[in-house]
Amino acid sequence: MSNIPKNIGVFKVYQVINGASKEFLGLATVTLPTLEKMSETWSPNGINGEIDMPSRTQYGPMGLSFEWVSVEPEAINLESSEVLELDLRAAVETQGQDGFLGTIPYKVYTKCLYKSGETGTFEKNKGIASSMEFEVLYYKREFNGKTLEIDKLNNIIKINGVDQNTEINKALGA
Repeated sequence: MSNIPKNIGVFKVYQVINGASKEFLGLATVTLPTLEKMSETWSPNGINGEIDMPSRTQYGPMGLSFEWVSVEPEAINLESSEVLELDLRAAVETQGQDGFLGTIPYKVYTKCLYKSGETGTFEKNKGIASSMEFEVLYYKREFNGKTLEIDKLNNIIKINGVDQNTEINKALGA
């Protein structure tokens, strides 16, 4: 059996600039998006009752929030009205049955828009405790060789590289 993921040992937040370079923004507690498919109550003749039928390919709003523990001055750039590219990196500590510890990288890459922010509080001997909220347009998660990719604007949903929207995009002439 492989190592069992235990907890996140270290976690950092970066902004991707011009598709390549990364700017360290600070340390944060991050709430990743809830991936909830849009649905409609379906009640055709011939079935017993109603079904809250989820869409095959449509997701509702995907929010991303940061509670900053330690923030760098560069984080002010996140309040831009431009699409932001954020790279979230974690080192997940693992425990093997043989007793040895290991590490697995956990990566989340997003393209998002700034929605709101709490600028924080000033209190003696305390952190600033600021926060930010974003709307996610593109989401890619990589963990232990498995990937999930959702591109809302380009109608792409890939699970481990397989596009779940191939038939739909083909029907649309894409």
